[in-house]
Amino acid sequence: MLTKGVQQKLKKIYYLLENLAKIFDGDQKKCYNGFSYFSRFWQPVIPTFKKHWNLDSNSSVSDIGCAKGFMMHNFAELIPCITVKGI
Repeated sequence: MLTKGVQQKLKKIYYLLENLAKIFDGDQKKCYNGFSYFSRFWQPVIPTFKKHWNLDSNSSVSDIGCAKGFMMHNFAELIPCITVKGI
């Protein structure tokens, strides 16, 4: 049996997963509405990541907490055939 605290946390997680689109694209007062892609934020740093971790087309990158996945998008653009995953 799960404790009441664990049950409450699981309910919050379930709610977030069910309402992810609303959180990112819903009413601006309650969410990330307007959170749009701007290449100037991540494109300049991706080459630094690539060099530091010796990333190439055989590499994989995971981003936990990637929001809309903009950085993953830039990895995929800069390094063809790289595997990117974000949650």
